[in-house]
Amino acid sequence: MTNTTKPDLIDKISITIQEASELTSISYRQIAEWAETDETFPVFKVGSKRIIELSALQEWLRTRCACRVGMPSARVMRVIRRKKRKQG
Repeated sequence: MTNTTKPDLIDKISITIQEASELTSISYRQIAEWAETDETFPVFKVGSKRIIELSALQEWLRTRCACRVGMPSARVMRVIRRKKRKQG
């Protein structure tokens, strides 16, 4: 683990998988898996180091949240219905 604080990470243009893990509170293992298996994940290699553009990571996460990726369909529908009830 590095001594870099979250505000310091936010000021960077690109970050490592370890820094992405620290910044997002998502495990290193999960981010590394996405980097290896998900073609939409915003990662590139410089030598053996995998680099993530921070703004692209933020957008990628927003898109996953909006689509409720990883949530069972029935649960997604309950969330949507609950949201509609609160609005109307």
